[in-house]
Amino acid sequence: MGIRSKAGLGTGFGIFGILFIFATIRVLVDEIQRHKGVTKDLLVAQERMRELGLDVSSVDEQYELSKKPVKEEEVVKGPVV
Repeated sequence: MGIRSKAGLGTGFGIFGILFIFATIRVLVDEIQRHKGVTKDLLVAQERMRELGLDVSSVDEQYELSKKPVKEEEVVKGPVV
C-alpha cells in the first residue's frame, strides 16, 4: 500500500470519526433539550389541572370509563342534524 493510499485512508477515517462524534453529541443535546421541554409542558399541564380542580385519579377514572363499550340502551338518541 502506497503512502498516498495510507494518507487517504487516515484522512477519511479521521474525518468520519470527527463527524460521527459531532453527530452523536448533537443527538444527545437535542434529546436533553426535548426532555426538558416535555417536562416543562407536563408541569404546566399539571398546574392547569390543579387550577381547574382536577386530580389525576379522577381523570384516569374517566378515561377508563370512556374505553368501556357502551350498551345500546345506554345510548342517548337525539335528533340527527
